[in-house]
Amino acid sequence: MAKPPEEVEQEMVGLLVEQSDLTDTTESARAAALMAAGAWQVSSLTTLIDSLKRSFGFQGTGQALRDRCRQLAGFVVDLGPSPAQGAVMSFTRADTSGELLVPAGSTFQSPGGAIFVLTQDATFLTGEASYPAAGQPYGYVVCSVAGTTGNVDAGAITIIRSGPDGLIGCTNVAALNNGQPAETDAQLQKRALDYVAGGLTRMTPAGLRSLVLEFVASDGTRSRNPPAIWVDPARPYAEVLPDDGNGFAGLTGPGATTGGTIPVNGQLDFWFSAPMVEDEVTLSVNGTEVGTVEWVTIAERGRAFLLESAAIWVAGDMWEVTGHRVYLGYLRELQAVIEGLATYLGLTQGYRATATRVRVAQPLTESIEYDVAVVFDPAYDPDEVATRVRDAIVEFHLDLLIGEPRLLAHLIRVVDQVPGVINHAFRDPDDPTVPAADAYPANGRTKLVTAEWLIKVNGSI
Repeated sequence: MAKPPEEVEQEMVGLLVEQSDLTDTTESARAAALMAAGAWQVSSLTTLIDSLKRSFGFQGTGQALRDRCRQLAGFVVDLGPSPAQGAVMSFTRADTSGELLVPAGSTFQSPGGAIFVLTQDATFLTGEASYPAAGQPYGYVVCSVAGTTGNVDAGAITIIRSGPDGLIGCTNVAALNNGQPAETDAQLQKRALDYVAGGLTRMTPAGLRSLVLEFVASDGTRSRNPPAIWVDPARPYAEVLPDDGNGFAGLTGPGATTGGTIPVNGQLDFWFSAPMVEDEVTLSVNGTEVGTVEWVTIAERGRAFLLESAAIWVAGDMWEVTGHRVYLGYLRELQAVIEGLATYLGLTQGYRATATRVRVAQPLTESIEYDVAVVFDPAYDPDEVATRVRDAIVEFHLDLLIGEPRLLAHLIRVVDQVPGVINHAFRDPDDPTVPAADAYPANGRTKLVTAEWLIKVNGSI
Protein backbone atom coordinates (compact mmCIF):
# COMPACT_ATOMS: atom_id res chain seq x y z
CA MET A 1 0.00 0.00 0.00
CA ALA A 2 1.35 3.46 -0.90
CA LYS A 3 2.61 5.64 1.96
CA PRO A 4 0.70 8.89 2.61
CA PRO A 5 2.58 12.16 1.90
CA GLU A 6 2.82 12.98 5.60
CA GLU A 7 4.67 9.73 6.33
CA VAL A 8 7.05 10.27 3.43
CA GLU A 9 7.75 13.81 4.64
CA GLN A 10 8.57 12.56 8.15
CA GLU A 11 10.98 9.98 6.75
CA MET A 12 12.74 12.69 4.72
CA VAL A 13 13.09 14.90 7.81
CA GLY A 14 14.51 11.92 9.69
CA LEU A 15 17.11 11.37 6.97
CA LEU A 16 18.05 15.07 7.01
CA VAL A 17 18.54 15.01 10.78
CA GLU A 18 20.50 11.79 10.57
CA GLN A 19 22.81 12.84 7.74
CA SER A 20 23.29 16.55 8.44
CA ASP A 21 23.70 19.04 11.28
CA LEU A 22 20.01 20.03 11.13
CA THR A 23 18.52 20.64 14.60
CA ASP A 24 15.77 23.11 13.74
CA THR A 25 13.01 21.05 12.06
CA THR A 26 10.62 23.90 11.32
CA GLU A 27 9.31 24.08 7.77
CA SER A 28 11.59 26.98 6.73
CA ALA A 29 14.66 25.32 8.21
CA ARG A 30 13.85 22.07 6.47
CA ALA A 31 13.44 23.90 3.15
CA ALA A 32 16.80 25.62 3.59
CA ALA A 33 18.45 22.32 4.43
CA LEU A 34 16.95 20.67 1.35
CA MET A 35 18.17 23.52 -0.86
CA ALA A 36 21.66 23.22 0.62
CA ALA A 37 21.62 19.48 0.03
CA GLY A 38 20.48 20.04 -3.55
CA ALA A 39 23.24 22.59 -4.15
CA TRP A 40 25.82 20.16 -2.76
CA GLN A 41 24.43 17.41 -5.01
CA VAL A 42 24.69 19.61 -8.14
CA SER A 43 28.23 20.61 -7.21
CA SER A 44 29.18 16.97 -6.70
CA LEU A 45 27.61 16.03 -10.02
CA THR A 46 29.57 18.76 -11.82
CA THR A 47 32.78 17.49 -10.26
CA LEU A 48 31.88 13.93 -11.22
CA ILE A 49 31.19 14.88 -14.85
CA ASP A 50 34.50 16.72 -15.07
CA SER A 51 36.36 13.75 -13.58
CA LEU A 52 34.57 11.38 -15.96
CA LYS A 53 35.71 13.46 -18.92
CA ARG A 54 39.29 13.15 -17.71
CA SER A 55 39.06 9.47 -16.75
CA PHE A 56 37.46 8.50 -20.04
CA GLY A 57 39.98 10.45 -22.04
CA PHE A 58 37.32 12.58 -23.73
CA GLN A 59 39.34 15.74 -23.13
CA GLY A 60 41.61 14.84 -26.05
CA THR A 61 41.32 16.19 -29.57
CA GLY A 62 41.67 14.94 -33.11
CA GLN A 63 42.72 11.35 -33.67
CA ALA A 64 43.41 10.73 -29.96
CA LEU A 65 39.80 11.56 -29.11
CA ARG A 66 38.49 9.37 -31.91
CA ASP A 67 40.69 6.44 -30.94
CA ARG A 68 39.32 6.66 -27.39
CA CYS A 69 35.70 6.86 -28.52
CA ARG A 70 36.18 3.84 -30.76
CA GLN A 71 36.55 1.71 -27.61
CA LEU A 72 32.90 2.30 -26.65
CA ALA A 73 30.70 -0.68 -27.54
CA GLY A 74 28.40 0.15 -30.40
CA PHE A 75 29.58 3.78 -30.65
CA VAL A 76 30.01 5.06 -34.20
CA VAL A 77 33.04 7.33 -34.67
CA ASP A 78 33.03 9.72 -37.61
CA LEU A 79 36.64 9.99 -38.71
CA GLY A 80 35.86 12.84 -41.05
CA PRO A 81 33.45 14.08 -43.69
CA SER A 82 31.79 11.46 -45.89
CA PRO A 83 31.26 11.95 -49.64
CA ALA A 84 27.89 11.80 -51.36
CA GLN A 85 27.49 8.50 -53.17
CA GLY A 86 24.98 6.06 -54.55
CA ALA A 87 23.84 3.81 -57.41
CA VAL A 88 22.07 6.53 -59.38
CA MET A 89 23.74 6.89 -62.80
CA SER A 90 22.27 6.10 -66.18
CA PHE A 91 24.14 6.50 -69.51
CA THR A 92 23.31 6.76 -73.22
CA ARG A 93 25.22 6.01 -76.43
CA ALA A 94 24.61 6.48 -80.14
CA ASP A 95 26.03 3.28 -81.67
CA THR A 96 24.21 0.20 -80.37
CA SER A 97 26.28 -2.41 -82.20
CA GLY A 98 28.18 -4.64 -79.79
CA GLU A 99 28.81 -3.99 -76.13
CA LEU A 100 30.29 -0.78 -74.72
CA LEU A 101 32.21 -0.74 -71.45
CA VAL A 102 32.11 2.33 -69.23
CA PRO A 103 35.04 1.46 -66.96
CA ALA A 104 35.34 2.11 -63.27
CA GLY A 105 37.20 5.37 -62.81
CA SER A 106 35.21 7.26 -65.44
CA THR A 107 34.27 10.70 -64.14
CA PHE A 108 31.20 12.90 -64.42
CA GLN A 109 30.34 16.37 -63.23
CA SER A 110 27.45 18.56 -62.17
CA PRO A 111 27.16 22.18 -63.44
CA GLY A 112 28.11 23.29 -59.93
CA GLY A 113 31.54 21.67 -60.32
CA ALA A 114 31.13 18.54 -58.17
CA ILE A 115 33.02 15.59 -59.72
CA PHE A 116 31.79 12.02 -59.37
CA VAL A 117 33.79 8.83 -59.96
CA LEU A 118 32.25 5.59 -61.21
CA THR A 119 33.33 2.80 -58.84
CA GLN A 120 32.30 -0.28 -60.88
CA ASP A 121 32.27 -1.11 -64.57
CA ALA A 122 29.01 -0.48 -66.43
CA THR A 123 28.47 -2.36 -69.71
CA PHE A 124 25.96 -1.51 -72.45
CA LEU A 125 24.47 -4.71 -73.85
CA THR A 126 24.41 -5.29 -77.59
CA GLY A 127 21.51 -3.44 -79.18
CA GLU A 128 20.90 -1.23 -76.12
CA ALA A 129 21.23 2.54 -76.40
CA SER A 130 20.75 3.07 -72.68
CA TYR A 131 22.38 1.74 -69.55
CA PRO A 132 21.14 0.14 -67.39
CA ALA A 133 19.07 -2.37 -69.33
CA ALA A 134 16.52 -4.54 -67.54
CA GLY A 135 18.19 -6.45 -64.71
CA GLN A 136 21.31 -4.24 -64.59
CA PRO A 137 22.14 -1.96 -61.65
CA TYR A 138 22.50 1.80 -61.95
CA GLY A 139 26.07 3.05 -62.02
CA TYR A 140 27.52 3.64 -58.56
CA VAL A 141 29.36 6.94 -58.18
CA VAL A 142 31.20 8.64 -55.32
CA CYS A 143 31.88 12.36 -55.12
CA SER A 144 35.60 13.12 -55.31
CA VAL A 145 35.31 15.59 -52.42
CA ALA A 146 34.01 14.55 -49.02
CA GLY A 147 31.35 16.67 -47.39
CA THR A 148 28.21 18.30 -48.71
CA THR A 149 29.71 19.32 -52.07
CA GLY A 150 28.28 16.25 -53.78
CA ASN A 151 24.73 16.67 -52.52
CA VAL A 152 22.88 17.33 -55.79
CA ASP A 153 19.34 17.07 -57.10
CA ALA A 154 18.18 14.38 -59.50
CA GLY A 155 19.27 15.17 -63.06
CA ALA A 156 22.17 17.39 -61.97
CA ILE A 157 25.10 15.18 -63.08
CA THR A 158 25.10 15.73 -66.83
CA ILE A 159 28.71 16.41 -67.87
CA ILE A 160 31.01 13.59 -69.07
CA ARG A 161 34.56 14.42 -67.98
CA SER A 162 36.17 11.12 -68.92
CA GLY A 163 34.75 7.95 -70.43
CA PRO A 164 34.87 5.72 -73.51
CA ASP A 165 34.34 6.95 -77.05
CA GLY A 166 30.72 6.54 -78.00
CA LEU A 167 29.33 7.58 -74.61
CA ILE A 168 27.12 10.62 -75.32
CA GLY A 169 25.02 11.23 -72.21
CA CYS A 170 24.74 10.75 -68.46
CA THR A 171 22.42 11.70 -65.65
CA ASN A 172 21.64 10.80 -62.05
CA VAL A 173 18.11 9.43 -61.80
CA ALA A 174 17.84 10.23 -58.07
CA ALA A 175 19.16 12.94 -55.79
CA LEU A 176 22.34 12.43 -53.77
CA ASN A 177 22.05 13.88 -50.27
CA ASN A 178 24.20 11.67 -48.03
CA GLY A 179 27.37 13.76 -48.11
CA GLN A 180 28.15 14.77 -44.54
CA PRO A 181 30.49 17.40 -43.07
CA ALA A 182 33.12 16.41 -40.53
CA GLU A 183 32.03 16.15 -36.90
CA THR A 184 33.88 18.61 -34.69
CA ASP A 185 35.78 17.53 -31.58
CA ALA A 186 33.23 19.35 -29.41
CA GLN A 187 30.33 17.54 -31.09
CA LEU A 188 32.06 14.17 -30.70
CA GLN A 189 32.84 14.82 -27.02
CA LYS A 190 29.20 15.70 -26.34
CA ARG A 191 27.93 12.64 -28.19
CA ALA A 192 30.37 10.32 -26.39
CA LEU A 193 29.45 11.69 -22.95
CA ASP A 194 25.75 11.31 -23.75
CA TYR A 195 26.44 7.74 -24.81
CA VAL A 196 28.15 6.71 -21.57
CA ALA A 197 25.65 8.55 -19.37
CA GLY A 198 23.49 5.43 -19.14
CA GLY A 199 26.32 3.09 -18.12
CA LEU A 200 29.93 3.76 -17.32
CA THR A 201 31.47 0.33 -17.93
CA ARG A 202 30.20 -0.66 -21.37
CA MET A 203 32.00 -3.59 -22.92
CA THR A 204 34.16 -2.56 -25.86
CA PRO A 205 33.43 -4.01 -29.32
CA ALA A 206 36.77 -5.81 -29.17
CA GLY A 207 35.80 -7.38 -25.84
CA LEU A 208 32.42 -8.54 -27.14
CA ARG A 209 34.04 -10.04 -30.23
CA SER A 210 36.55 -11.86 -28.05
CA LEU A 211 33.77 -13.20 -25.82
CA VAL A 212 31.79 -14.51 -28.80
CA LEU A 213 34.79 -16.24 -30.37
CA GLU A 214 35.82 -17.84 -27.06
CA PHE A 215 32.36 -18.88 -25.88
CA VAL A 216 31.37 -22.54 -26.30
CA ALA A 217 27.75 -23.53 -25.67
CA SER A 218 26.80 -26.56 -23.61
CA ASP A 219 26.34 -28.63 -26.78
CA GLY A 220 29.81 -27.67 -28.08
CA THR A 221 28.54 -25.07 -30.58
CA ARG A 222 30.66 -22.00 -31.14
CA SER A 223 30.80 -19.05 -33.52
CA ARG A 224 32.83 -19.71 -36.66
CA ASN A 225 33.40 -16.06 -37.57
CA PRO A 226 33.84 -12.80 -35.63
CA PRO A 227 30.44 -11.27 -34.81
CA ALA A 228 29.09 -8.03 -36.19
CA ILE A 229 28.34 -5.28 -33.66
CA TRP A 230 25.30 -3.44 -34.99
CA VAL A 231 23.80 -0.22 -33.67
CA ASP A 232 20.61 1.33 -34.98
CA PRO A 233 20.09 4.89 -33.67
CA ALA A 234 16.36 4.13 -33.48
CA ARG A 235 16.95 1.26 -31.04
CA PRO A 236 18.10 1.66 -27.41
CA TYR A 237 20.62 -1.18 -27.50
CA ALA A 238 23.59 -2.62 -29.34
CA GLU A 239 23.19 -5.94 -31.15
CA VAL A 240 25.81 -8.69 -31.18
CA LEU A 241 25.40 -10.90 -34.27
CA PRO A 242 27.42 -14.14 -34.02
CA ASP A 243 27.85 -16.42 -37.04
CA ASP A 244 28.39 -20.16 -37.37
CA GLY A 245 28.72 -19.75 -41.14
CA ASN A 246 24.97 -19.88 -41.76
CA GLY A 247 23.85 -17.18 -39.34
CA PHE A 248 22.80 -19.70 -36.66
CA ALA A 249 19.70 -20.49 -38.72
CA GLY A 250 16.99 -22.49 -36.99
CA LEU A 251 17.85 -21.54 -33.41
CA THR A 252 14.44 -20.11 -32.56
CA GLY A 253 11.30 -21.64 -31.10
CA PRO A 254 7.99 -20.74 -29.44
CA GLY A 255 8.28 -19.07 -26.06
CA ALA A 256 6.68 -20.71 -23.06
CA THR A 257 3.39 -19.29 -21.77
CA THR A 258 3.79 -17.35 -18.53
CA GLY A 259 1.22 -15.73 -16.27
CA GLY A 260 0.00 -14.99 -12.78
CA THR A 261 -2.48 -13.20 -10.55
CA ILE A 262 -2.28 -9.49 -9.78
CA PRO A 263 -1.54 -9.10 -6.03
CA VAL A 264 -3.37 -6.74 -3.69
CA ASN A 265 -0.58 -4.14 -3.83
CA GLY A 266 -0.56 -4.11 -7.63
CA GLN A 267 2.15 -5.06 -10.09
CA LEU A 268 4.61 -2.89 -12.00
CA ASP A 269 5.93 -5.43 -14.46
CA PHE A 270 5.43 -8.87 -15.96
CA TRP A 271 7.80 -11.47 -17.33
CA PHE A 272 8.09 -13.93 -20.18
CA SER A 273 10.53 -16.53 -21.51
CA ALA A 274 13.68 -15.00 -23.01
CA PRO A 275 15.63 -13.99 -24.96
CA MET A 276 12.78 -12.94 -27.22
CA VAL A 277 13.38 -12.72 -30.98
CA GLU A 278 11.16 -9.72 -31.69
CA ASP A 279 9.89 -6.97 -29.39
CA GLU A 280 6.35 -8.33 -29.57
CA VAL A 281 4.34 -10.46 -27.14
CA THR A 282 0.64 -11.03 -26.63
CA LEU A 283 -0.43 -9.92 -23.15
CA SER A 284 -3.92 -10.86 -22.00
CA VAL A 285 -5.68 -9.80 -18.83
CA ASN A 286 -8.65 -11.97 -17.89
CA GLY A 287 -8.54 -13.41 -21.41
CA THR A 288 -8.61 -10.04 -23.23
CA GLU A 289 -5.58 -8.85 -25.20
CA VAL A 290 -4.03 -5.56 -24.09
CA GLY A 291 -2.48 -3.03 -26.49
CA THR A 292 1.32 -2.87 -26.67
CA VAL A 293 1.32 0.88 -25.96
CA GLU A 294 0.81 0.02 -22.31
CA TRP A 295 4.29 -1.38 -21.66
CA VAL A 296 7.97 -1.45 -22.70
CA THR A 297 9.66 -4.80 -23.27
CA ILE A 298 13.25 -5.71 -22.43
CA ALA A 299 13.36 -8.66 -24.81
CA GLU A 300 16.75 -10.07 -23.83
CA ARG A 301 15.86 -10.23 -20.11
CA GLY A 302 12.27 -11.44 -20.37
CA ARG A 303 10.83 -8.42 -18.57
CA ALA A 304 8.29 -5.77 -19.49
CA PHE A 305 7.53 -2.64 -17.49
CA LEU A 306 4.24 -0.80 -17.34
CA LEU A 307 3.93 2.80 -18.39
CA GLU A 308 2.39 5.21 -15.92
CA SER A 309 -0.62 5.58 -18.20
CA ALA A 310 -1.41 1.86 -18.06
CA ALA A 311 -4.73 1.08 -16.39
CA ILE A 312 -4.97 -2.66 -16.86
CA TRP A 313 -4.10 -4.04 -13.43
CA VAL A 314 -6.70 -4.80 -10.80
CA ALA A 315 -6.04 -7.03 -7.79
CA GLY A 316 -7.16 -10.55 -8.58
CA ASP A 317 -6.93 -10.16 -12.36
CA MET A 318 -5.27 -13.00 -14.25
CA TRP A 319 -2.53 -12.09 -16.72
CA GLU A 320 -0.89 -14.26 -19.36
CA VAL A 321 1.87 -13.81 -21.95
CA THR A 322 1.87 -15.87 -25.16
CA GLY A 323 2.59 -15.56 -28.87
CA HIS A 324 6.32 -14.83 -28.94
CA ARG A 325 9.40 -16.64 -30.16
CA VAL A 326 12.71 -17.04 -28.32
CA TYR A 327 16.29 -17.83 -29.24
CA LEU A 328 17.54 -21.32 -28.39
CA GLY A 329 20.86 -23.11 -27.90
CA TYR A 330 24.02 -21.13 -28.48
CA LEU A 331 22.21 -17.79 -28.88
CA ARG A 332 20.27 -18.22 -25.65
CA GLU A 333 23.35 -19.25 -23.65
CA LEU A 334 25.49 -16.43 -25.05
CA GLN A 335 22.83 -13.89 -24.03
CA ALA A 336 22.81 -15.38 -20.51
CA VAL A 337 26.59 -14.92 -20.26
CA ILE A 338 26.36 -11.29 -21.38
CA GLU A 339 23.56 -10.64 -18.88
CA GLY A 340 25.40 -12.43 -16.06
CA LEU A 341 22.39 -14.64 -15.29
CA ALA A 342 22.56 -17.04 -12.35
CA THR A 343 23.21 -20.08 -14.53
CA TYR A 344 26.55 -18.63 -15.59
CA LEU A 345 27.68 -16.70 -12.51
CA GLY A 346 30.53 -19.16 -12.12
CA LEU A 347 31.80 -18.16 -15.55
CA THR A 348 31.14 -14.43 -15.79
CA GLN A 349 29.68 -11.51 -13.88
CA GLY A 350 28.08 -10.19 -17.06
CA TYR A 351 29.24 -8.21 -20.05
CA ARG A 352 26.96 -5.22 -19.86
CA ALA A 353 26.76 -2.30 -17.46
CA THR A 354 23.84 -0.92 -15.50
CA ALA A 355 21.46 1.00 -17.79
CA THR A 356 22.97 -0.48 -20.94
CA ARG A 357 21.50 -3.11 -23.22
CA VAL A 358 23.34 -5.65 -25.40
CA ARG A 359 21.18 -8.06 -27.38
CA VAL A 360 22.31 -11.27 -29.06
CA ALA A 361 20.51 -11.75 -32.38
CA GLN A 362 20.69 -13.74 -35.58
CA PRO A 363 22.06 -11.89 -38.59
CA LEU A 364 19.71 -11.50 -41.53
CA THR A 365 20.52 -13.91 -44.34
CA GLU A 366 20.25 -13.63 -48.11
CA SER A 367 20.52 -16.81 -50.20
CA ILE A 368 22.63 -16.75 -53.36
CA GLU A 369 21.94 -19.06 -56.32
CA TYR A 370 24.66 -20.21 -58.72
CA ASP A 371 24.88 -21.47 -62.30
CA VAL A 372 28.45 -22.66 -62.94
CA ALA A 373 29.58 -23.92 -66.34
CA VAL A 374 32.65 -26.16 -66.04
CA VAL A 375 35.07 -27.76 -68.47
CA PHE A 376 35.95 -31.05 -66.75
CA ASP A 377 39.32 -32.75 -66.95
CA PRO A 378 38.65 -36.09 -68.76
CA ALA A 379 40.81 -37.87 -66.19
CA TYR A 380 38.27 -37.09 -63.43
CA ASP A 381 34.72 -38.21 -62.77
CA PRO A 382 32.46 -35.24 -63.70
CA ASP A 383 29.96 -35.92 -60.90
CA GLU A 384 32.70 -35.98 -58.28
CA VAL A 385 34.20 -32.76 -59.62
CA ALA A 386 30.76 -31.08 -59.61
CA THR A 387 30.32 -32.11 -55.97
CA ARG A 388 33.72 -30.65 -55.07
CA VAL A 389 32.81 -27.41 -56.85
CA ARG A 390 29.61 -27.14 -54.81
CA ASP A 391 31.48 -27.91 -51.60
CA ALA A 392 34.09 -25.25 -52.39
CA ILE A 393 31.43 -22.60 -53.02
CA VAL A 394 29.55 -23.50 -49.81
CA GLU A 395 32.79 -23.41 -47.80
CA PHE A 396 33.62 -20.01 -49.30
CA HIS A 397 30.27 -18.66 -48.09
CA LEU A 398 30.72 -20.11 -44.62
CA ASP A 399 33.82 -17.91 -44.21
CA LEU A 400 32.17 -14.71 -45.46
CA LEU A 401 31.68 -12.19 -42.67
CA ILE A 402 28.35 -10.60 -41.87
CA GLY A 403 27.99 -7.58 -44.16
CA GLU A 404 30.80 -8.76 -46.49
CA PRO A 405 30.10 -8.78 -50.26
CA ARG A 406 30.57 -11.88 -52.40
CA LEU A 407 33.17 -10.82 -54.97
CA LEU A 408 33.36 -13.13 -57.97
CA ALA A 409 37.07 -12.55 -58.41
CA HIS A 410 37.68 -14.17 -55.01
CA LEU A 411 35.33 -17.07 -55.66
CA ILE A 412 36.83 -17.73 -59.09
CA ARG A 413 40.23 -18.24 -57.47
CA VAL A 414 38.66 -20.79 -55.09
CA VAL A 415 37.05 -22.83 -57.89
CA ASP A 416 40.29 -22.62 -59.93
CA GLN A 417 41.90 -24.78 -57.22
CA VAL A 418 39.33 -27.60 -57.44
CA PRO A 419 40.98 -30.73 -58.92
CA GLY A 420 39.40 -31.75 -62.22
CA VAL A 421 38.38 -28.23 -63.27
CA ILE A 422 40.07 -27.04 -66.48
CA ASN A 423 37.97 -23.93 -66.97
CA HIS A 424 34.74 -22.49 -65.63
CA ALA A 425 32.35 -19.54 -65.82
CA PHE A 426 29.78 -18.15 -63.41
CA ARG A 427 26.52 -17.23 -65.13
CA ASP A 428 23.38 -15.40 -64.08
CA PRO A 429 21.03 -18.12 -62.71
CA ASP A 430 18.06 -16.40 -64.38
CA ASP A 431 19.77 -15.92 -67.74
CA PRO A 432 22.73 -18.19 -68.58
CA THR A 433 23.73 -15.90 -71.44
CA VAL A 434 24.64 -13.15 -68.96
CA PRO A 435 27.74 -13.34 -66.74
CA ALA A 436 27.11 -13.38 -63.00
CA ALA A 437 27.77 -10.18 -61.06
CA ASP A 438 29.19 -9.45 -57.63
CA ALA A 439 26.66 -9.79 -54.80
CA TYR A 440 26.29 -7.23 -52.02
CA PRO A 441 24.35 -7.67 -48.75
CA ALA A 442 21.49 -5.27 -48.09
CA ASN A 443 23.18 -3.89 -44.96
CA GLY A 444 25.83 -4.53 -42.34
CA ARG A 445 23.74 -7.11 -40.48
CA THR A 446 23.05 -9.35 -43.49
CA LYS A 447 25.01 -12.53 -44.27
CA LEU A 448 25.21 -13.92 -47.82
CA VAL A 449 24.64 -17.68 -47.68
CA THR A 450 24.18 -20.56 -50.09
CA ALA A 451 23.59 -24.32 -50.05
CA GLU A 452 24.38 -27.23 -52.34
CA TRP A 453 20.84 -27.34 -53.70
CA LEU A 454 21.19 -23.69 -54.80
CA ILE A 455 24.26 -24.43 -56.93
CA LYS A 456 23.83 -25.78 -60.46
CA VAL A 457 27.00 -27.18 -62.08
CA ASN A 458 27.00 -28.35 -65.70
CA GLY A 459 29.63 -29.34 -68.18
CA SER A 460 29.60 -26.64 -70.84
CA ILE A 461 30.68 -23.01 -71.22
